[in-house]
Amino acid sequence: MGKMLRRCAAAVAGLALTLVCLVEPASAGDRYAGCPPTYFCVWAASDFNDGPGKWQNNEPNYAIWGHGTCPSGTWSNCVSSVFNNGQNCAVTFYDGNNYAGAFYYQLPRGSFLANLAYDRWSDGTSPNDKISSHKWC
Repeated sequence: MGKMLRRCAAAVAGLALTLVCLVEPASAGDRYAGCPPTYFCVWAASDFNDGPGKWQNNEPNYAIWGHGTCPSGTWSNCVSSVFNNGQNCAVTFYDGNNYAGAFYYQLPRGSFLANLAYDRWSDGTSPNDKISSHKWC
């Protein structure tokens, strides 16, 4: 009887594990899989949709980088989620070109913000659809 009970318990545990695996949502890393190592990446929509735009270096002017689904046709003022997949330092992003205007705190390497509508610039306003430049470290 004890042997049968152990088998039954093992079967139930196996079934429970299978169900957990089937219903577990995709990890956050899967959502921004298009962002290669050493890059800062942005998406036009929240939750890492519609993108990414990718940069390995400082970028003073997002208006020179096209993205067809944005109102201006460029990445300027068209960012709703971000991921710092950089090699060794933080990224600060800015409201204006050439690192001017309100700024967002340094986003540490490996960090992401899935919906900028919930965050605030240094001046207290939302950075959603307002990013125009970024700088490493």
